[in-house]
Amino acid sequence: MAPTAAALQSEIRDRQQLELRFNYALGGGAQAHVVDMYLFVPRSIGLNRTNYSRDDFYADVTALLRLDAAPLPLEELADAACPASPLHALHCALADFKSSARPPDSRAVIAQVKLYAYLFTVAVFEELTSLADRAATADDVDPAGRALEADVAAAMADIERALAACRSLRSALWPFEKVCDESLPQAMRSADEYMSIFLDERLAILVAAVDESLRDFVGTATRARSPSRGPARARRSCVSPEVRISDVRR
Repeated sequence: MAPTAAALQSEIRDRQQLELRFNYALGGGAQAHVVDMYLFVPRSIGLNRTNYSRDDFYADVTALLRLDAAPLPLEELADAACPASPLHALHCALADFKSSARPPDSRAVIAQVKLYAYLFTVAVFEELTSLADRAATADDVDPAGRALEADVAAAMADIERALAACRSLRSALWPFEKVCDESLPQAMRSADEYMSIFLDERLAILVAAVDESLRDFVGTATRARSPSRGPARARRSCVSPEVRISDVRR
C-alpha cells in the first residue's frame, strides 16, 4: 500500500536528525505495508560505502510504531462517560482497583494517563492558537474585545474542567499507589507537569498576541493567571485559570 501525500510527513529535528512519519488508518482486517525509501545525498558531502557502511546506516535508523488518537474537544475529554476519552478507561481502571482481589495491570493505566495528557495539549493548542490568531488581527468590529473575552473565558472554563478531571482521578487513585507499580504515580505526576507547563506556554503566547494587537494606543490588554504556576502540590489545589481582557487607553 503506497502512502498518500497526506500520509507521509517529514521533519528536520536538528542538524543530525531527520524524522519521516508514515500514517496509516487501522481497521478493516489484517494489513501489510511495505515502504521503499530512497535518500539522495549530494556527492559533495563525500559520503560513500567506505566511510559509512550499511551496518552503520541501519544502526543510526530508529524505527518506532505509535498509535495516534483522534483529537477530542476539551469538554469531551473531561467527560468520563465519553468512551473516546481516556478518562473513561481510567475510571474503569479505578473501579477495578476498588473491586478486584488483585490490582489491574498498571501498564494499561499508564498508557491512558499519557494519552490523556497528549490529547489535552492537542486540544489546548487548537483552542488557544485560534484565540491568539483572533487577538493578533485586531478586530475593528469588536474594538473592546468583548466577544474575544467571552470566548477566552469559555476556553478557560473548558481547560479548568479538563485539568480538574485529571487531578480528581489522581487523588482517587492515591490510596492504591502502594499496590500498583511504582511507575503509575510517577506517570501521573509527569502528566500533570507536562499539561501545566504546556498550558503556561500557550497562555503566554495568547497574552503576547493581545499585547501586539495594540494600535494607536487604543486596544486591549490581557492579564492571565494560570493554575499551572508554582509547585505541583499547590497546582493540585488551584484549578482556576483566569484571563481577562480590558480596554487600555493612554
